[in-house]
Amino acid sequence: MHVEIISTGNEVLHGEVTDTNSAWLASRLIETGYRPIKQITVGDDFNHLTDLFVDCSRSSDVVLVTGGLGPTQDDLTAAAAAQASGTELEVYREWVHILEERYRQRKMPLSNLKQARLPRGSEILPNPKGTACGFSLQIGSARFFFMPGVPYEMKHMFDEEVLPRMLQSFVPTEQKMTKRVFTFGLSESKVGELVSAHKNDGCSIGFRASFPLIEVKLYGTKQKIDPVLNAIRCTLKGYIFCEDVGDAASVIQESMVKRKWTLVLAESCTGGLLADQLVSVPGSSQYFMGSFVTYSNLLKTRLLHVSERVLESNGAVSLRVAACMASEARNKASADIALSVSGIAGPGGGTDEKPVGTVAFALAARERTYSQVLQFPAWGRSRIRKGSAMICLDMLRRYIEEIQIFPDYDYAKRIVAKVQTVQDAPGAS
Repeated sequence: MHVEIISTGNEVLHGEVTDTNSAWLASRLIETGYRPIKQITVGDDFNHLTDLFVDCSRSSDVVLVTGGLGPTQDDLTAAAAAQASGTELEVYREWVHILEERYRQRKMPLSNLKQARLPRGSEILPNPKGTACGFSLQIGSARFFFMPGVPYEMKHMFDEEVLPRMLQSFVPTEQKMTKRVFTFGLSESKVGELVSAHKNDGCSIGFRASFPLIEVKLYGTKQKIDPVLNAIRCTLKGYIFCEDVGDAASVIQESMVKRKWTLVLAESCTGGLLADQLVSVPGSSQYFMGSFVTYSNLLKTRLLHVSERVLESNGAVSLRVAACMASEARNKASADIALSVSGIAGPGGGTDEKPVGTVAFALAARERTYSQVLQFPAWGRSRIRKGSAMICLDMLRRYIEEIQIFPDYDYAKRIVAKVQTVQDAPGAS
């Protein structure tokens, strides 16, 4: 069975917008047992679109098309599909009524009616997320599915409307599955070396670096994947952050809510980045209490009671200050756990003793406070901040899983680390 993916739009063709739709569709197809044979990008040109649809109608069984269904003059997908199928555009009153209902509280621009003009013989694919309906149409020997270019609209339409129709009419050629494992702390080359030793003929292994995580993707039948997966879990034990979904914040939330623990943050060099990652997951209020963003030493003193003497004698980027920040944040919020981070993200601010990339971390819990200072490479400001936020999450994950909190990281050199009981933990003064 042949499946092709077409992405339309000058903005995609010219590189102004990254084509994430095609990558997502290809991944979903493979997960379901369909293997795409082509991905094609075409601009907003009526003749080019028409010719491409005709060509694909001769070589494919299913063609997935995204984009070009909007109300403006450069949205030409429906007209090109009609031309390719040898039919005319006609107004689908069903979608007109839906548009009128959605605009009941305000005046609908007349241009939106263009989105109800589809090739005769089309089947409407409802779009509860936007004004552009999708449609399905037979052109030659291929069944075409036309979807909006807006990613969240397209994804919903594919999962709810397109995929069920495909499964009903086209039997997947491969009853295989995809398993994803997301690691943190080891380089891509190191993960590759360790994982490739477990490869077998029936399970293909792929790697993708999406900083700060490294994704390992297994593809094959469940029977072939399972032994490889179990071996990888043993080999990468401690460095696997999550599986299937590469969202570290979601994993943390699930673990914290399950245990009914609460979390508070004290951020300096990350400037609220860590809090932003946590609250981007719906339901984070079940465990996340907030963040003290104490970027300056003045606020470290005023909000977290880190004394000027401690800051002067140890420096803001130190075990002592990180531990004080975490302990005081936890006390103020009456939280179960607190994380703190204070570092030099650059490009300035570094010294011979503490160069750019030096970052201090701490995790304060009921019984102990864990603190460490790491030295990142010369990654640049944005990457150092993102890496620092991820180290915080990794410390928390390791605490939750009761494994080594201070592992060896391939790209971050540990300068010093310390574990203190609550009684021995340093005071802010």
